Formats: sequence, C-alpha cells, structure tokens
Amino acid sequence: MVGKNNSGKSTLVKALLLVFDYLRNQQKDTFSFAGEALNDANIVTYERALCQESESPLIDFHFEIEDFIIEISLWPEEGIDYTFANVHTLKVADAQNATEFLIDHVSEFVRIAKQSQITNDSFVIDNLQEELLQNIEYQKQKLNEHELATNKIKDLESKRSLLTNVIELRSMALHNMENGKVEDASYTEDEINDLRLSIDAQKNNLKEIQHEIEKQYRLKVEKSQVIEKIEQQIKQLKKLDKLKMKNEKFFHIKVLTSELVERINYLKKELNSVSKTSREGLTIINQINSQTQKLKELESQVSEQVEEKSNTEYSLEYPIKDFSIASTEESPLEEMVSDFLSRNHDLRVYYIGKRGDSTALSDEENEQFEQINGIDAERQNIKRSISRFVNLLNTKKVFYLGANPSKQSALFYLRDKQNALGQAIHQFYQLKIQKGQPEYLFVEKWMKRFEIGDTFDINFISGEAYECFIKNGEVETHLADMGMGSLQLMQLFFKIATMLRLYRAETKGINLIVEEPELNLHPALQCELADFFFEINDEYGIKFIIETHSDNIIRRTQVIGLKRDLFSNQELNPNPFKVYYFHVSEGPYEMKYTKEGKFDRNFAEGFYDVASNSTMEILKINRQKK
Repeated sequence: MVGKNNSGKSTLVKALLLVFDYLRNQQKDTFSFAGEALNDANIVTYERALCQESESPLIDFHFEIEDFIIEISLWPEEGIDYTFANVHTLKVADAQNATEFLIDHVSEFVRIAKQSQITNDSFVIDNLQEELLQNIEYQKQKLNEHELATNKIKDLESKRSLLTNVIELRSMALHNMENGKVEDASYTEDEINDLRLSIDAQKNNLKEIQHEIEKQYRLKVEKSQVIEKIEQQIKQLKKLDKLKMKNEKFFHIKVLTSELVERINYLKKELNSVSKTSREGLTIINQINSQTQKLKELESQVSEQVEEKSNTEYSLEYPIKDFSIASTEESPLEEMVSDFLSRNHDLRVYYIGKRGDSTALSDEENEQFEQINGIDAERQNIKRSISRFVNLLNTKKVFYLGANPSKQSALFYLRDKQNALGQAIHQFYQLKIQKGQPEYLFVEKWMKRFEIGDTFDINFISGEAYECFIKNGEVETHLADMGMGSLQLMQLFFKIATMLRLYRAETKGINLIVEEPELNLHPALQCELADFFFEINDEYGIKFIIETHSDNIIRRTQVIGLKRDLFSNQELNPNPFKVYYFHVSEGPYEMKYTKEGKFDRNFAEGFYDVASNSTMEILKINRQKK
C-alpha cells in the first residue's frame, strides 16, 4: 500500500485489525476498540476510529475473506469517547452457496436466508467454470511437487547423515592436528586453516540441507490440503454444470412457452375469420387444442422448475431473546446457528403434527411452514457453511508490526510493553530457540543479508530484562548501540522467527501487517526488503500487507517479477505482489503489473517523480545563475 500521508492506508490497517479481533474474540453485541491485540495500532476509542469528515456517527465495515462477505454496523452508546461500541448488525454471507446469516441487535432478531442461484447469465457461469478449471490444473501441478517431496526427503536425509559423519571425522582430525596428536606427521598453519574452512563450509551445507528437509516436510504435510482443495473445486465445477443445465432447460421452456402462446393467439385470430364448422375451422380448432395441450405440459414443467427453485429460497427470522449463548462459548456464532436450526426443526415438527390433526393452517402459517421446510432441508449445508467460516477465522492469523522507534537502551525490560523490540526478543527467548535450530538460523541468515552481523546472543538477567549482543566476526556490539534501521529489522526477524516456531505447518494462515519497514534504511537495503518479503512468502506462505512510502521497494518488485517471470504466466507462476495506491481524492486503486513489468496506470504526483523533479529544479537554478 502506497500513497500520501493521511490518504487512508493506516485507516484500512486499523479496520482490518478491528474486524479480525471482533470476529475471532468477541462475536457479541459489543465491539471493543481497546483489545490487547490492538494496542500497537493505537485506536483505543470509538471517537478515534470514526472518520472525522463523516456526518454520520455510525461506523460500517465491509470485509471479504475467501468465499465469505462480512458486514458489521456499529453505533455509539451515550458518547463517542468510549473504548467500546454497540453492534447494530453482523451479517455473514457465504457466496459459495448464497446463504446469509444476520444478527440484528437493535431490532432484536436472528435471520437465516438464501437467495436462488438460478440465473440466465451463462457468461458468468462459463467464466466461473473456466476459473475453476485453471485452479484445478494449478493445484494438480502443486500436488506433483508435494508427491516428489517424499523421495526428496529420503535423498536429503541420506546426504545429511553422510555429511554429518564427514564433519565429525574431520572435526576429530582437526582437533588432533591442533593438539599434535597425529603420529609421524606435522601440519602447517595453512593446512590446519584449510581444514577448518572446509569444516565450516560443510557445516553451512548441512544447515542448507536441514532447511530443505524442513521445507519438503511442509510440502508433504500440505499434500492432503491440496487434495481436499482439488476435490472441493471439482464439486463446485459439477454444481455449476448442473446449474447451467437447469438454467438452460428453464429458459428454453420459457421461450417455447412464449412461442406457443403467440401461436395459439394467432390461430384464434384465424379461427375468427372462418366458419368454426368448416373443414378449415375444424382444422384450426384441432391445432389450437393440440398447441394448448403442449402449453399445459410446458407450464407444468415450468411449475416444477419454479417449485424446485423456490425450495432453495428462504428467509426466516426468530427473536434474539430466544437464544441464550454462554459468555464462555468459544464460537457464539456457530452456537447460535445450531440453536436456530434446532428451534426451526422443532417448529417444523409442530406444524406437521398440526396438519396431521386435520387442523387447517392459515395462509401466514403455510407461508412460514414453506420457509421452515426450506431451512430444515438445508440444515446440514448451513451448519457446514458456518463451520467453514469459523474454521477459516481460526486458521487466519493477523499480526501487526508498527513503525514505532525502539528505545536505544542496553537492557530490554520484560515489563516494558511499549518496547516492541524488547517484547519480540522476549517472545523469541521464551520459546527456547537454540543456536543451530531453524528459527535461529533464519535470523542469522537475514542478519547477514542486511549487513547487521553474523550472529547474536540473548542473555536473560535476573528475570527482569534482556541483553542482546550482535556478533560480527570477533567484534561484539550491544544491539541497542546499532542504528535504528538495524533495530527495526531485528524486531522483524525475531517476530517472524517466533511465528515460524509457534505455527510451523500452519504458516500459510499467517498475515503480517508491516508499517513502513524502510525507515532508517539505505536505499539498497530498502530494495532488499522486497526480496525478503518475496522469499518468506514463497518459502513459508506467510502473507504480508506492507504500508510504505519507498519507491525503492516498489521498483524492486518490478525487477523480481521480471526475473521470476511472474507477469507473463499467471496460471503456472502467479504473481504474489499487488500494489494499491491510496489517492487522496480518488480513493484507493490497484496498480496492475503489465507483462513488461510496468504499471497499467500512473502513481499520483509526488511518488516516483520527486527525485527527477528536484534534479530538473537544480539544473534550472544553475542555468539562472550563469
């Protein structure tokens, strides 16, 4: 996300954090602005979240995640300086099966509804089918990679075992050489150094092999997820086929019906111009009767289609007071849907019993009974839909890393919750990540890439504070004595390493929002950030939302895209980069990459053109001085 100051980038980030916090941790009639997960975003009150230019005191959120569309409407109680607000409505719509779930806390009702999916837009269905086929083909290619993982793991583990033995033997030989324990032989310092360098190189190779083994194990674990996704997409494809056939049949019958009506009307006009008892008149009457019979048959088929269509349409609501959800319930939304369906089923049984007693239902009761039947027939689909939504929320993890400058102090105190770097060090240390382990190696790798140092040490002092030292060769420096850019980068590395340890096989569900990571960094290292985000996404599946003012990062994404062929073959090699420009007056819009690595539209003035404009101004001033 790029754009001028106060263009809405931070607003979007805060909205995302607020909605996720509510959906994952609350789901009640109160919306909090001061949750622990929101501290770094500095929202705190309803007043600070409310758009200052808005004439309405209400806040509305519209949020989409995969197949689900979420809408939340808030209104303040008494004053807008509170740390919470009232939830007016919460709506969750499943686009996959057109089901909608709504809680209205003001009108005090709960509603489940479904819209008919019958449409005459074959173009839309064709596009959906084509998109699904492309996705299935892409998933199958990924599956081939996962199937190769087992063989690769065997080969890599064999190499690891062999290399470990070689390192042990050479390390033993080095020890003997250094201590003069090799009989009838003497070695020069250069020979000993060569062996030492050889061992170090092999240790680095061993680290790379270990890293690759872990990557292949992740691929192996993901295999079942890929298979499940392929199966789901094939099911969706079959549903679209049925829907298309049903639509074609429905609208074909409607066309035939219309043609028959026109034909019958024409024959009736012809009949009026001849004698009904004449041979011609009798022939026309026979034709009218024949066409009328065909019309009845077609109308019967239309009625069946409409009835089938209406069976998939329903909208029913119950008073919210009928639902008693415990405050300790992990998923109030899922529990409320379950209670709704149970109540609906009981009411259906009641109506069936009433009809069995030969008690006539009123028109209103008949209409309600049809709605109850529609929901009861789809109760398993509704349960699965809301379970998918809740599971999706549980697998999606959203974290925020602000651009707050870290305090340059030699000690990072445990109780200092405002020091983001200190908290990142604390979380990393408490996971007992040791030297040589993948997460430790991860931090070391990127420290070197960003020219911070070779390695690091963390000391925990008296259960109160941490010291962190950066080692570069033989030189050891307090992390607090490094530049601000290094502090911010180490915070980022520790944060991601902690996520890798905590979530391991679930890293694809991680979404990390990073605010202005380029602060205090040289332009060359700003470019390196683009490579960093790309490689982490490619290797672990972690997704990043980057709020930046750095044209160096943006330009580097263009270079990466061209080098990796990300712009010309989206199906086989999808481009993970998306750039959104937040225009102050026009609002945000996507800057799409072209096949040549350019953008399909221009950034607003003041982003790419600042340096060139300054150069032109310098030349102009110098010309005027001559």
